[in-house]
Amino acid sequence: MEARRGLTWSVVSLIAVGAIAAALPFLGSLKLNPRSGETLPRFDISDLSPGSARVFRLAGSRGSGFAIVVTRDKSGALHAFELFMSDGRIGVPGESLFVNYWCDDFGAVSANDQPDVVHLGCNDDWLQQPEFSQTKLDSRWSLAGEGLGHWNADLQPIRHVVEHNEIVIGKRP
Repeated sequence: MEARRGLTWSVVSLIAVGAIAAALPFLGSLKLNPRSGETLPRFDISDLSPGSARVFRLAGSRGSGFAIVVTRDKSGALHAFELFMSDGRIGVPGESLFVNYWCDDFGAVSANDQPDVVHLGCNDDWLQQPEFSQTKLDSRWSLAGEGLGHWNADLQPIRHVVEHNEIVIGKRP
């Protein structure tokens, strides 16, 4: 009986040592690369004044990619959103953030009746036509990303930090 117990402990010990040896490379790969923050997208926002917005385009493969929309509201708070882009045109989200239409000139839009009020929206020429006035009204957001139209959802904020007048997308504070 003593021999069986000794054999059992030997096998259990070997299995434990083997499991630890197999887990070490996996656990080692979970460490964050110290240079990982250097590859994150960074954009200069030193000239982004309160009540304004800038669009930064991140081209991907085959003409698609993402546009990073960075806004600074009137209080000075900074907001960042990610929108889909294809062939240089930004997909303006509609209900549930699906692309409603494609826009060449997305950014800050002044309200017609209140020039000091700024929203996010599409500035394309075709939206200035009277027959598209409702589309223009339904496709606008506050600088904080809140949907102001009848059908559009709020823009989804993305993680970011500000370092030395640059916004770093994807970095945790």
